[in-house]
Amino acid sequence: MVVLSELRHLPGLQEMLVAFQDGVREAVRDNLVAIYVTGSLLMGDFEAASSDVDFLVVTRHALSVEEVGRVALAHARLAGEGYWGVRLEGGYAPQDALRSWGIVGHIVAVEPGIGVPVVGPSDYSADNMLVIRDHSLTLHGPDPRDVLPPVSRDVLTAALHEYLGELVAAPGTSEPSTTEVASWVLNIARCLYGMQTGRPCAKSEAATWLAGADPALAPILSTALAVRSGVADASAGDTLRAGFAALGEAAQAMGPKEN
Repeated sequence: MVVLSELRHLPGLQEMLVAFQDGVREAVRDNLVAIYVTGSLLMGDFEAASSDVDFLVVTRHALSVEEVGRVALAHARLAGEGYWGVRLEGGYAPQDALRSWGIVGHIVAVEPGIGVPVVGPSDYSADNMLVIRDHSLTLHGPDPRDVLPPVSRDVLTAALHEYLGELVAAPGTSEPSTTEVASWVLNIARCLYGMQTGRPCAKSEAATWLAGADPALAPILSTALAVRSGVADASAGDTLRAGFAALGEAAQAMGPKEN
């Protein structure tokens, strides 16, 4: 189990998480069930240049208007105190809304770079739930396996297949930045890895696996990793856009077939 002291290699992060824990406790009070920090930070794939600090706060019931107001103030303080407070990304959800396939209904969501909580539909999916169960730092409350329902392989595969379809189609719906395309590339690799193995993985692990499975994709995958690490050169955007169609075709060929 990861403990806060193991995050000392990222200056200021440990202190921010303590302040986050205290702020949530003060804002939610007796409604609080658990606070989990998760994502790349807990999977050994955290990039200070681009990674967010993912979290899930579980409550006994949906937040009241007053509680949402206090949560907003807590996140505003965190965002004003340093870089890591702005990198928080996650949601506040009642325990009875947790499902193996995601979170039903609305949550109070916090987006990185914004810091202002917004009430809206949940976009948590089965892979998010599985990562929280298996790769989390508990700041408050029970072990996540005692709070979140188990996720079957069938449920995980269905969620990843749906997400894969959205990612492959993504370039046709917008004019993406280089960072966005790099994120799509690495998430396609993660979807394929998860469908093949039945478990979530870090983006770098998925990229290495996919490059081994299809060496022709190695250039676009290595470029996406360089963008994520903040060390890409000026040609990265062209490389990603030029190779995305081939990646999409390979993903569709490798993914599960429709009956």
